[in-house]
Amino acid sequence: MWLAARVIEPPEPPYEQVTAHVASLELVIAEQGVVVAEQGVVVADQAAVIVELRALVESLRAQVAALHRQVGRDSTNSSLPPSQDGPASRAKAKAAAKARTQERSGAKRAQGGQKGHRGTGLARVAVPDKFEQLEPAACGGCGGDLGGAPGAIALNVQVIDLPAPTVSVTEYTVMRRTCGCGRVSVADLPPGVRGGPVSYGPNIASTATLLASCDVISVERAAELMSDLLGVEVSTGYVSSCLVRLDGALEKAGFEEVVKERLRGAGVVGTDETPASLTTKATGAKGCTNPHVFTVRTMAAYTGGGSDLVWYGAAGNRTKESITAFDILENYQGVLVRDDYGGYVSYDEQLEGVQQCISHLLRYLGDAHEIDKVAQAWASQVGDVLRAAIKAVRTARESGLTCLDADLLADLRTQYDQAVAVGIL
Repeated sequence: MWLAARVIEPPEPPYEQVTAHVASLELVIAEQGVVVAEQGVVVADQAAVIVELRALVESLRAQVAALHRQVGRDSTNSSLPPSQDGPASRAKAKAAAKARTQERSGAKRAQGGQKGHRGTGLARVAVPDKFEQLEPAACGGCGGDLGGAPGAIALNVQVIDLPAPTVSVTEYTVMRRTCGCGRVSVADLPPGVRGGPVSYGPNIASTATLLASCDVISVERAAELMSDLLGVEVSTGYVSSCLVRLDGALEKAGFEEVVKERLRGAGVVGTDETPASLTTKATGAKGCTNPHVFTVRTMAAYTGGGSDLVWYGAAGNRTKESITAFDILENYQGVLVRDDYGGYVSYDEQLEGVQQCISHLLRYLGDAHEIDKVAQAWASQVGDVLRAAIKAVRTARESGLTCLDADLLADLRTQYDQAVAVGIL
């Protein structure tokens, strides 16, 4: 027989107890609300700090990237001159040059001038200055004497050479004559001959002047070459005096002003500058804190062929005031080929056109490409188009052409414009 279970309900707490318990719970909730609010403030502060830290991290990343780019800049990807390249850059350039040499040798190119290269080989002359017949010393078989033996010309060889340098001494007897009128006249020395018991003649002076004024041959080295090549012992003081006389003659003839006038009237000129290495004493002089050598030249070799006019100048700094003082670009109105140095940019408004130096432009494009080789791929593409254009121009010139094929030029321009458009976007 089953008995029904009886559930005993707990007694209900008194109302006062329930009210007190509810009040205590409300107090706890209120306290927890304060804690949550305080934690909300902390979280908000931490979120703000996180935002600041993220911004700081991005800023530091940008600075590190900029420093990496700055450290990685050299003469191949910036306007820095090769003289300022560090050991790593020089080693990199040397390795690249070696790789190019190995690549060329690996291609097993034929010896001599390559296809398309305009050669300048030696040509035989119709009438040599000297004839000399060469006879075999003896029979190549038995060793017998070949005097009177029948013979014929095996070959003719013309040798172009310089005569052995020799110094000749000429003594001029300068006569003095007395006229019937009583006037005494003395003979003039030949042109280029200076007075004195003993002096160097005009040919030695011309040679010393040429050596010391070409390229980067120093006065000391010019004196050494005079001795080594010609057997003429001259002092550095004599070589310096030759340069002083050359300067005086050019100044008297107004040579520099004629050069400047022709540069100012040229349709296209190029300009550049490079630091000059001077002694500490020289760079300590007033106005010589940043010595540079400047050049302004016509661009015939690049625009149509022919010889060019080149002007060189020196200044103690690289300011626009120094450039203006040369009195060439101040009133120039043609097309200027330059880099983006600010001293040249200020002339842009008066110019017919500006051409960025391609060498500098290729360096800047390479630098831009290194920032992000995916996002900045356009920079590499622009550089490739420019190099293709340079190669096309060289090929056309070697073929005797004065302009590029119209279709080729249009294609190059289209590729260039498309790549630049990507970069702008």
